[in-house]
Amino acid sequence: TLNLSHLTFSGPAAKDFSFTSSIANLSLTPGQSATLTIKFLPKAAGARLATLTLPGTDAKHPFLLQLAGTGVAAKTISTAAAGAGGIVQVATTKAGKGSAAANGQIVSITYVGYLANGTVFDSSAAHPATAKTGLMLRLDNDYAQNQPFLNKDKSISYIDGNNVDIPVIAGWEFGLQGIKPGEGRTFIMNAAAAYGDQGAGSIPPGATIRFDVQCVSILSAPRLNVTADDSNGNPTALVGSGQTTISANAGTLLSLSANQTSASQKFSLFSVFNDNANGMPLANITISNINLSGPAANDFSIIRTGNVLTLTFHPTAAGNRNATVHIHSSDKTHPDFTFAVQGRVTASNLALAKIS
Repeated sequence: TLNLSHLTFSGPAAKDFSFTSSIANLSLTPGQSATLTIKFLPKAAGARLATLTLPGTDAKHPFLLQLAGTGVAAKTISTAAAGAGGIVQVATTKAGKGSAAANGQIVSITYVGYLANGTVFDSSAAHPATAKTGLMLRLDNDYAQNQPFLNKDKSISYIDGNNVDIPVIAGWEFGLQGIKPGEGRTFIMNAAAAYGDQGAGSIPPGATIRFDVQCVSILSAPRLNVTADDSNGNPTALVGSGQTTISANAGTLLSLSANQTSASQKFSLFSVFNDNANGMPLANITISNINLSGPAANDFSIIRTGNVLTLTFHPTAAGNRNATVHIHSSDKTHPDFTFAVQGRVTASNLALAKIS
């Protein structure tokens, strides 16, 4: 019988290494085997060395297993920002390529989350929505705004074209700063930078946790764009911000003819979308307001349904009726996306419309 309860760590950094489960009273009879997992929690930066001594059949000649790890200095969120003292240890485990992600850009991240004892509590692979593309988040550095360090405006995860507001812990936002495509990182964070004294799900209150993450890709900053659509919703033309050209093909010219006077109105369809979100309509774009201005603004109305805008022309006077559409959004390049529209109706057709 081999008694494994006498396994010991020695050396200058012996206290940095431990077993994830108790080995007390652990012994093996001939033919038996056991798996032991060693946890490395460095207490200082730099090379950390230790020796694991395993008893052998000959007490005078034990097996010696050399252990080595590298400690990375913990990054501390400033006292003013953290309040309760969030600490995040960030280590790069795989080098990335290309430019580092900047605030406002969207990163696609795969991840596995671990409790201190090595138990997996969450992963991107465990969710169908993130298993293939990873979790997509907009980077910012406002982790200091709320307790327990939730992103002030919440990062936006977008999957299959839907915006989903999710609270992001400070340790993530802090740890993802400057990540590159393909780069792998490990975050070890205390409760103040994670889920606080309340915990979350299977994460106990006050828990120190670890995430292994990898950046799949970095998308460009959100950019709002607009297309004119036909009656079936198929795009017919791209409408640029600031566009003043009037065109029936672009949906910006609405002429009320005699055969349309019974309805006394005409409409155009437009689609709004994030041009940098790989086909996901409003991914990471927040539209705060849509309105009309100009001399004949009251002759038009606009209704938004999802990412579709319906512009309706209901004239109050004959002639060329001009207005400007304003789309206010979180696109920092064009926060006020504008394009000109014009309605045309003759006096006779307007009279017919009023009779009908």
